[in-house]
Amino acid sequence: MANEFHITDLMRLFLRRSKLSDDYWSRRIRQVWLDEYGAQWDHKILDLRFKSGTLYLTLHSAALKSEIHLQKSRIIERLNARIGSPLIRNIYVQ
Repeated sequence: MANEFHITDLMRLFLRRSKLSDDYWSRRIRQVWLDEYGAQWDHKILDLRFKSGTLYLTLHSAALKSEIHLQKSRIIERLNARIGSPLIRNIYVQ
């Protein structure tokens, strides 16, 4: 049938159209972050939020800010691969 959709596609469509989207993706990205980087960096992150393609990180460590800035494209690539979508286009570190 031409009108068949996969449940994942329907969820993404729903989330894109709802105001819950950024909140959902913030939580999902946080979980992926923990899976990828574990406690290595997590205890230094004060806040992690996602909005309109940008991942906002508030960090406790200046050294980690520099490291994330240097590895920004690699981090984006790894997180998007785990999410299964090119959702994150930029990382803003503060």
